[in-house]
Amino acid sequence: MKRACALILVCLLLMATPAFADKVKINVTDSGFDRSRLLIQQGDTVKWNFSPDNQTDHEVRGPFFDSGPIGPGGSFSFQFTGAGKYAVEDVLNPSATMLIKIPVLAEPPMGPIDTIFLISMGNGPPDSYYWSVQYKYPGAPGWVLLFRQVGGSFRFKADHGPGTYEFRGKTHEFAKPDHTD
Repeated sequence: MKRACALILVCLLLMATPAFADKVKINVTDSGFDRSRLLIQQGDTVKWNFSPDNQTDHEVRGPFFDSGPIGPGGSFSFQFTGAGKYAVEDVLNPSATMLIKIPVLAEPPMGPIDTIFLISMGNGPPDSYYWSVQYKYPGAPGWVLLFRQVGGSFRFKADHGPGTYEFRGKTHEFAKPDHTD
């Protein structure tokens, strides 16, 4: 009986423990980033560590952030709160680029026709940006624009039969004319 109570107590404590976002580390050297692509989740933080062996400063820039020049041995962190694709560059080393992808969350992940999906994009992007959300329905030949918005979540009713519906997001800047979704 004591063992069962202890097990129940441990389970309750684990359920009450908040989930923590991950921190992903990227190494920055004079030759570039240690990876060119990264897949993370909404809420994850990326930390760029600048090698102490670097001979020059580096500056990491993405659509919503700019580290400013950082010398050897320094670091810079940014928390990605929303879904999308984020192009990142080292401003002081133009050949150093990377792409960070953060998936759109869908609950449930699949269901029959008339299933109501809750689609979560995360916290909205800064004022000068918006997201487009695309989906791929069962048997679709490609991605289809679902909507454009500035953040949050919405409900979507499955309209093309049973199977797996996939969702993805893309970040756009209002001021740029490349509104391709």
